[in-house]
Amino acid sequence: MTYLIIALLLCSLTLSVVFLLAWQNFGRQTHALVWSATFLAGAVQYGVNLLSDSLFDDRRVYWVIGSALGALTVSLALAGFRLWSGRWVRADVLALTGFAAVLSVAWFTFGQPHVGMQMFIGPAYGGVLCLLCAQLIFRQQAVSRDVELAAASTLGLFGVSQILAACAALMQGATMDPHWLEIYRQINFVILPAGYLGSGLFTVLILASDLSLQMKSLANTDPMTGILNRRGFESTSGPLIARARRNNQPLSVIICDVDNFKEVNDQHGHSAGDRALLLMAKVLRASLRDGDVFGRIGGEEFALALPHTDITQAEKTARLLRRDLAGTEIGWRPEPFHITASFGVATLREDDHSMDDLLQRADRAMYRSKRDGRNRVSLERALRSAQLTPDFC
Repeated sequence: MTYLIIALLLCSLTLSVVFLLAWQNFGRQTHALVWSATFLAGAVQYGVNLLSDSLFDDRRVYWVIGSALGALTVSLALAGFRLWSGRWVRADVLALTGFAAVLSVAWFTFGQPHVGMQMFIGPAYGGVLCLLCAQLIFRQQAVSRDVELAAASTLGLFGVSQILAACAALMQGATMDPHWLEIYRQINFVILPAGYLGSGLFTVLILASDLSLQMKSLANTDPMTGILNRRGFESTSGPLIARARRNNQPLSVIICDVDNFKEVNDQHGHSAGDRALLLMAKVLRASLRDGDVFGRIGGEEFALALPHTDITQAEKTARLLRRDLAGTEIGWRPEPFHITASFGVATLREDDHSMDDLLQRADRAMYRSKRDGRNRVSLERALRSAQLTPDFC
């Protein structure tokens, strides 16, 4: 048993350091720091357990202090998962409930001795909080990642095992019952170490999975506008082609490019150019429907992929976007200014193999808008005969 406690102590310290390093190096996320404190409290608890014979003459004092450290550990774990899931942490509620649990242990240890209740409260409190942690993970998103499902399952089973241990302890009654005490010890000896360490390791994997998603998001996101970059746009919009063909539905693409963007930078400064790009992204975002995809695919070039949209509907959308953009003033000192953009529209054809095929045709149509005077909408060449005279604001 001594070696098991030493192993749990060392593992707790290791997990505490891992979460502390994660907090320092990956965005200083508060939940990582709280989880570091969780396993530090667990390490202290196992340290007290290991040195209990030399630290405490009265085993009852040891039991109350150990129960307090256990309550602190699971309370911090719950606080960490609430922060991770974006929920508010009621520190006062956690502190009061934890204090009430420890006070109850002290009462049934010193005030009105009752072995069953004394041993019941700690694991019951910990089991309930572990189940709450599991519920938070399950509710975090509609389709949880495998690592989250594994963490929630581990915490849930750990919580159930602690409640079973608490029930076995309670069955002793007011005085110690060797039969139920042995069951209580067996449950804790077999399940507690695996559940404790498994929960810690899966929580580490949750952090690693979150970091992986963040890195993937950064790789697919334009850092200035916060929308998809070209890589993100193509990977997100690419599957729309297969879906459109499978369901025999139209799919269209719009490309737009800010007119005279170099002059905006030269006349007003690069900060004004950035403001113009942010306005462009805002105007495009306002037009989106569920299922539409848009991104910044070049310096001042943006693209929209519109499922369930034929060429006529896409052209109408492009004209509305052109009008909204031209009619929006950009506040700037010493004087505000306006920007316009040229648009090109293409629709899915039978010989298209990828989203890049549509983008190339829409891009050529957009450059015709540039050559024809800018601030207008052009359709891909095969449909140019149907193009209407551009409307200006």
